[in-house]
Amino acid sequence: MWALAVSLLFLAPHPARAQSAADPYYAFLIGQRLESEGDEKGALAALERAAAAAPTSAHIRAEIASLYMAMNQPAAAEKAALAALALDADSTEAHQVLGLLMSTSPDRMKEGITHLEKVMATPAGATDVSLQFTLGRLYLMTGAVEKSIDLLTRIVEEQPYLMQARLTLVQALQSANRGDEAIAYL
Repeated sequence: MWALAVSLLFLAPHPARAQSAADPYYAFLIGQRLESEGDEKGALAALERAAAAAPTSAHIRAEIASLYMAMNQPAAAEKAALAALALDADSTEAHQVLGLLMSTSPDRMKEGITHLEKVMATPAGATDVSLQFTLGRLYLMTGAVEKSIDLLTRIVEEQPYLMQARLTLVQALQSANRGDEAIAYL
């Protein structure tokens, strides 16, 4: 009887450990949940708590940068992305935020390309068609027409019904004086 009581004691469920507001992982998850619910200010506050609790985490700062970008606060997004890169020069999300921010400014497009190329070198970037299209469009806009054609051709071959990519490829081919090839893609 005694053995049965002891074994039941060990099999009984134990109450879950309460999460502390100072736990960076908990604050990060709360931030993610609040963002998914549309509470951007609450999400930002939770992510800032997570960043304060984990001052060496580039990932948390990159998430903050991404949230600022979603909130249409480009200066704050850039500052947070640069802080993430200062902690981890290979932060994919920070490079993506900077690349997308810089792609909107004619004076900074080439710098944006550099960041987006770093993202493209990762498995996540290599499969992100939207990112690939943005990079192909930036190549065209900055005069790197052959790079644009190569990337856009690959996109159109993989996604033949993606009309925006197809039309941008036609434009790139025309820029390279390859009109017959451009017509074939129409």
